[in-house]
Amino acid sequence: MDKDTASFIIYIIHKIARRNSLAPSQVYRLLNKTECISKYLVPCYDVLHTMSADAVADNALLWVKNHGEQI
Repeated sequence: MDKDTASFIIYIIHKIARRNSLAPSQVYRLLNKTECISKYLVPCYDVLHTMSADAVADNALLWVKNHGEQI
Protein backbone atom coordinates (compact mmCIF):
# COMPACT_ATOMS: atom_id res chain seq x y z
CA MET A 1 0.00 0.00 0.00
CA ASP A 2 1.41 3.37 -0.97
CA LYS A 3 1.29 6.63 0.99
CA ASP A 4 -1.72 8.05 -0.90
CA THR A 5 -3.80 4.93 -0.33
CA ALA A 6 -2.88 4.84 3.37
CA SER A 7 -3.78 8.52 3.79
CA PHE A 8 -7.10 7.94 2.05
CA ILE A 9 -7.97 5.00 4.31
CA ILE A 10 -7.05 6.97 7.43
CA TYR A 11 -9.25 9.83 6.24
CA ILE A 12 -12.21 7.48 5.66
CA ILE A 13 -11.71 5.85 9.08
CA HIS A 14 -11.83 9.28 10.72
CA LYS A 15 -14.86 10.28 8.64
CA ILE A 16 -16.78 7.19 9.80
CA ALA A 17 -15.62 7.70 13.39
CA ARG A 18 -16.83 11.32 13.50
CA ARG A 19 -20.19 10.46 11.93
CA ASN A 20 -20.80 7.69 14.46
CA SER A 21 -19.20 9.23 17.57
CA LEU A 22 -16.61 6.48 17.81
CA ALA A 23 -12.87 6.36 18.29
CA PRO A 24 -10.96 5.87 15.03
CA SER A 25 -9.37 2.77 16.56
CA GLN A 26 -12.82 1.19 16.98
CA VAL A 27 -13.66 1.86 13.34
CA TYR A 28 -10.28 0.52 12.19
CA ARG A 29 -10.80 -2.73 14.12
CA LEU A 30 -14.26 -3.20 12.62
CA LEU A 31 -13.12 -2.45 9.06
CA ASN A 32 -10.14 -4.75 9.52
CA LYS A 33 -12.26 -7.55 11.02
CA THR A 34 -14.64 -7.51 8.05
CA GLU A 35 -11.72 -7.20 5.61
CA CYS A 36 -13.16 -3.96 4.25
CA ILE A 37 -9.72 -2.41 4.11
CA SER A 38 -7.89 -5.27 2.41
CA LYS A 39 -10.64 -6.40 0.07
CA TYR A 40 -12.46 -3.15 -0.73
CA LEU A 41 -10.75 0.11 0.17
CA VAL A 42 -7.22 -0.79 -0.96
CA PRO A 43 -8.06 -2.67 -4.19
CA CYS A 44 -10.67 -0.09 -5.25
CA TYR A 45 -8.67 2.99 -4.25
CA ASP A 46 -8.30 4.22 -7.85
CA VAL A 47 -12.07 4.57 -8.18
CA LEU A 48 -12.98 5.36 -4.58
CA HIS A 49 -10.67 8.36 -4.22
CA THR A 50 -12.64 10.10 -6.99
CA MET A 51 -15.90 9.77 -5.01
CA SER A 52 -17.08 11.94 -2.13
CA ALA A 53 -15.88 10.93 1.32
CA ASP A 54 -19.50 10.55 2.43
CA ALA A 55 -20.21 8.09 -0.39
CA VAL A 56 -17.12 6.03 0.42
CA ALA A 57 -18.00 6.03 4.12
CA ASP A 58 -21.55 4.90 3.29
CA ASN A 59 -20.18 2.11 1.08
CA ALA A 60 -17.75 0.99 3.79
CA LEU A 61 -20.58 0.87 6.33
CA LEU A 62 -22.66 -1.15 3.89
CA TRP A 63 -19.73 -3.56 3.48
CA VAL A 64 -19.54 -3.95 7.26
CA LYS A 65 -23.28 -4.58 7.51
CA ASN A 66 -23.19 -7.13 4.65
CA HIS A 67 -20.45 -8.98 6.54
CA GLY A 68 -22.56 -9.38 9.67
CA GLU A 69 -21.27 -6.52 11.78
CA GLN A 70 -22.76 -3.21 12.90
CA ILE A 71 -21.37 0.19 13.79
